[in-house]
Amino acid sequence: MALISMHSFTPTIDGFARPWHAGVLWHRDARLPRPLLAALCAEPALVVGDNQPYSGRDERGFSIQAHGENHGLPHVLIELRQDQIDTPEGAAGWAARLARLLGPILADPALFEAQR
Repeated sequence: MALISMHSFTPTIDGFARPWHAGVLWHRDARLPRPLLAALCAEPALVVGDNQPYSGRDERGFSIQAHGENHGLPHVLIELRQDQIDTPEGAAGWAARLARLLGPILADPALFEAQR
């Protein structure tokens, strides 16, 4: 079992245009975030944040800590910029992309080995 939580973020905040199309938030357990970051960064049209636009290392990552870390599950919090998913086509495109990229990661038995 793995925990994948998703949120969205505004394209602009306090006058700052956020460049990331997606962000991968995580804290201590890199089993799921690192391969997902690598897969997303291999997509040439994407700007991907590692703990951007927020950090999974602070208390905002409640799901990460309470349901992932506390239970030893591989976990990640994915942030998608709202203008990427505000149409049915955009949402479907991201759903297909994440399914394609996460499939091989989640199929790897090493992902579920106990963390030391």
